[in-house]
Amino acid sequence: MSTISGTDIHKIHDQLEYHKTQPGALLPILHEAQEELIYLSPEIVPMIATTLNQSNTEIHGVISFYQHFLDHKPGLNKVQYTASICRVLSGDELFRVRTRHQTAIGC
Repeated sequence: MSTISGTDIHKIHDQLEYHKTQPGALLPILHEAQEELIYLSPEIVPMIATTLNQSNTEIHGVISFYQHFLDHKPGLNKVQYTASICRVLSGDELFRVRTRHQTAIGC
């Protein structure tokens, strides 16, 4: 069963057609697809790979390399910590502070 609507598939296809001949097309395609779909569903990877004449592995490698690309549906809340707070506090301490205040720490 497809998790992407027919309308979304058409939008992604239009983005692919627009960008496919441009140098460095992959990143703009991924950004626009994620903006449209909220996350980069595994279903669109073959579509992108075929259009750009790349392998599914190459596309997935780029998605997994950049932390701002999501390959799964995001949760309700996103908590991110700065590197400096992680050096100061241990994982257990971060969890306790987060649980106690019910708020994100860092940026």
